[in-house]
Amino acid sequence: MAWTLFDSDWYELTPAREWGDRPDPWIEPETLADEPEMLPSAGWRWHGPQRAMRGRAWGGNLEILHWLLAIGRVPSVAELAGCVLILETSQEMPDAQEVSRIVRNMGERGLLAAFPAIVVGRAMAWDFGRPLSVPERLAWATRSGRRSPAHLHHTTRTRWWSSTSTSVTPTRS
Repeated sequence: MAWTLFDSDWYELTPAREWGDRPDPWIEPETLADEPEMLPSAGWRWHGPQRAMRGRAWGGNLEILHWLLAIGRVPSVAELAGCVLILETSQEMPDAQEVSRIVRNMGERGLLAAFPAIVVGRAMAWDFGRPLSVPERLAWATRSGRRSPAHLHHTTRTRWWSSTSTSVTPTRS
């Protein structure tokens, strides 16, 4: 992960074979040795033209980006031109309407026009305060994906860690 976070070289992003979002409680040290529950990945879902895009990555956790937008702490549209926007949601599990509002507000500021591609991480579907079953988690993640705003150029459904300064090349396998 350090390479992804701190290197400025190109990185080929490939579909994850499996995913998980149900951690064991970190406060219990004995659980740290346990392998996390993983589910098979269906690969990527693409919206828009199916072509490879290349660009410096910018973005991260959607809720944090919303806070930064609220206080004017984001780069200008010119500075973001050509970047690949990376988005993921948190364990707070915002619903599709809230995600749509935040992304709409980014569009109203002209930010979305700067990005030739957008990579969206699989929606977090489990939290200690909202422990969903596997079928409920799959339904939550699928519902979130179906209700993606139509103006997103490319969307992949893969778990993405919040690295915000890496160059990536999203490609189809």
